[in-house]
Amino acid sequence: MKNSAPWKEFRPAMKFLVIFVATYLLGNVLYGLFVEYYKPEPDPMTVWVTSQAAHLLNASEAPVNSITDANEPVVWLRSGDRIVLGVFEGCNGLKSGGLPGSGELG
Repeated sequence: MKNSAPWKEFRPAMKFLVIFVATYLLGNVLYGLFVEYYKPEPDPMTVWVTSQAAHLLNASEAPVNSITDANEPVVWLRSGDRIVLGVFEGCNGLKSGGLPGSGELG
């Protein structure tokens, strides 16, 4: 006798897993195309995120400014004459933030 009950029990979990993986892969491909479109310069989200970080640091009395690099996909944060941080793909937070949301589609 064949018992099909275990498959029915795990069907919602399998549906969730398939939707999660498909959403994650689609999001990664779209994100990769977005970033590659703007090379060799940084993409607009990286510029925006770094600019926001610089504004927050300036508000906390840490004087920095952001500098866009035309030859690399990096935005630099500079304090005085010193480079203190290079931001590469600043919208990684968007990609990471999509992980929990991709499961909610199921």
